Amino acid sequence: MNILPWTGCLLIAVLLIQPSYICCAGLGSTCKVAANCSSVANAICKSSTCQCDALFKTDKQTCVLNGINDTCTDNTNCSSANHLTCDTLKCQCAHGYKPKAGACIPKAVNDTCKDATDCLSKNHLTCATTKCQCDTGYKPNSGACIEKVIGKKCTDATVSTDCTLENSVCTSSQCACKQGFKDNADTCLKIIGGHCTGSSACDGDTHSVCKNTLCECAEHFGEKDNVCTATLDSKQCTPPKGTECGDNAECDEKTNTCRCSSGFKMNVDTCVAENGGMTTSLTFAILAIPGLLALREAYGQFM
Repeated sequence: MNILPWTGCLLIAVLLIQPSYICCAGLGSTCKVAANCSSVANAICKSSTCQCDALFKTDKQTCVLNGINDTCTDNTNCSSANHLTCDTLKCQCAHGYKPKAGACIPKAVNDTCKDATDCLSKNHLTCATTKCQCDTGYKPNSGACIEKVIGKKCTDATVSTDCTLENSVCTSSQCACKQGFKDNADTCLKIIGGHCTGSSACDGDTHSVCKNTLCECAEHFGEKDNVCTATLDSKQCTPPKGTECGDNAECDEKTNTCRCSSGFKMNVDTCVAENGGMTTSLTFAILAIPGLLALREAYGQFM
């Protein structure tokens, strides 16, 4: 009878009157076939002795999977299910994985790498300057890589589901920032009022200028709907009427440029009433009311 070095096992065998009680065949016991070692999970009969299979190591009287830094002779000694490989006679995390709390987990953005195989391409990672970085068209998000929105294919009918970034829109079947905004790491930033460098026009608006590290509209331009628009006083006109100038505006005979009529002020490319005043068309209508009242009174004499 193969007796496991456990004092209670022999007692159980005697009480059950089963001298060949199979549970007594443990690790280190003699055996002839694998069935003799079946009382221990993942044990095999090798060299007439019950011992752990190649992927497992002995832990007291049990067989547990080989882990990080356990000795090995080749990859068959390290569990592929745990992403282990045999490296310099020790089980180490395979390419694309890193050790954490005794396990191998996928490498994330900014983890160190040696070559392309050291970052998992299925996770959209690539090795760049010894760091795992997101592939083109992807951006970091909590250590993982997610698809960028700007540049993503879209259809006009599904703008809300394809172009999910704030201030983005589907243009020519691709997600892009709206007019007046520019892409910055897959974020649509407002151009006017945003930070800039140098003194030339800001990227994204040719009628702007970088002044004191902030982007603002150039001379004779004002911001309208997030875009630098030519102001009314920069518009050429033909006196005296200057119909090109629009409502509440007239043509300056000296400069042949538009200007707002008396009682109005310029608001980029239009004229608005000063101090909450009324437009010329509305003023005319009100002024005409007394005349209408007088006409009604005169007409009433014949009623």
